[in-house]
Amino acid sequence: MVTATAAWILAFASIADAGIQSPPAGERPVHYNRVVTRDDLAGRTLRELELMRAIALHHSRQPAPVAKGWLRYYLPTYLPGGWRDVRKGEAGGSILPSVERQNAAFIAAYEKSLPLPELARRLDEIVARHRYAGRPRRDEFRFEAFSSDGHLALLSNHAGAILVEVSTGKVTSRWRTGADAGVRDAARVTFFGQSGSTPPPDVLKQGDGPKVVALLTKNGRWHRQLSLSPDGRRLLAGPASAEDRRTGESVDVELDIVVVDLNSRKEMLRVHGEGECHRWLPDSKRLIVAEARVVTASDLDSGKQLWSVPQPTGASYYGAPDCLSLESAPDGKLLFLDSAVIDADTGRTLKTLPLGALPTLAAFAPDSERILVAGAAGGGDASTRTSPAIWDAKTGSKLRTLSVTNGELAQFDSALAWSPDGRSVLVIGKKGPLLFDAESGQPISAFAGHERWWDLDEKVEAWLLARRLGRQIPALRDNDFDVAF
Repeated sequence: MVTATAAWILAFASIADAGIQSPPAGERPVHYNRVVTRDDLAGRTLRELELMRAIALHHSRQPAPVAKGWLRYYLPTYLPGGWRDVRKGEAGGSILPSVERQNAAFIAAYEKSLPLPELARRLDEIVARHRYAGRPRRDEFRFEAFSSDGHLALLSNHAGAILVEVSTGKVTSRWRTGADAGVRDAARVTFFGQSGSTPPPDVLKQGDGPKVVALLTKNGRWHRQLSLSPDGRRLLAGPASAEDRRTGESVDVELDIVVVDLNSRKEMLRVHGEGECHRWLPDSKRLIVAEARVVTASDLDSGKQLWSVPQPTGASYYGAPDCLSLESAPDGKLLFLDSAVIDADTGRTLKTLPLGALPTLAAFAPDSERILVAGAAGGGDASTRTSPAIWDAKTGSKLRTLSVTNGELAQFDSALAWSPDGRSVLVIGKKGPLLFDAESGQPISAFAGHERWWDLDEKVEAWLLARRLGRQIPALRDNDFDVAF
């Protein structure tokens, strides 16, 4: 038996199909000042359909469903008065409210008529790009290291790690790790550049490692950045902070960088270091610290300073020297500080690359002769137009640029890395890990399925599809999107 409402919708659908042509795909609006047709709706995403229905409801002077969820972000953009229209319930449309109500009902009926197999195909297509991506800033994996043959990549997040085939994106193994209480980046400390077919050893949980960590963090009450030496025998602890019990804010409690031998628990070095600009040299015997416009090298066996020089001023931040990037060459002979190539034995500046302002990321090639640098070359708006580039460390000349702009790099967890053979480079972009040919600068297909949930339109669409199909996507939480109609 057909209800009166259903009969009305079917009748309205037949009227709406009467020969009204729609603009080309990609140019179609989400609101029409007329009766909508099936052509207006064909090929629309669920996000577009529900947005169209919400606008029609609003223009028919019915409550707009924007109390929470994704529509709260989109709807005001499509109303002439923005949030003023939403708050005051002003229609702003140029057709009768009764027609808008009919349009809303027609859109709802059309959306419900879409075949489930087609919706499942759409969802599977989206999920395939993000099948290993988790919740932003929490579950997403970040690059740690390549395997020695370059075929595998080690990725980690706050809870565990995975080994991924670079060419296919397939996960070959995974395991969970635990971060010691009160220790920032303990999961990253676990890996410190090692990779292979089995989980790398967790040095901080072996032998006297836990006792050293407890000592440096006051049994977890202090927060410090920890870094293992390349040989895994020494632990560096950065400046310490703690939570103020009265205000809940983080306050500095110790402004020293401390290096401790993990076997003897002996303190090998203590230097002032309010910042976190320091690097081990590959021999694990020397430490470089850039602090207060001075760069120093210390010998850890003797605890003595080897050299101290003023910080090079080639790159600047608001006109003052500031350590933004400090890297060591694999052979231990060169350093790269902001835009300066420095002799690691003497501290003498050898070359200054013409990078402009804010070169915030850098990585030496395995041959120690090339440097991949990313940053705002030229500063300001130029940062979105300048590509990361590969430079010759000895001559200071630019060899090639990558076909990706700095504006496409991830803001907070950017990374640069070279493959072990030096033929390709990796950058972490807003969409996830990207691989490029080091000779041509062109992208290489890799890391399939590890694209982040970076596009809001697609996230909303995936969530709506999953809800319609009764499926769940752990990375997309209902309370981030849900809205009651």
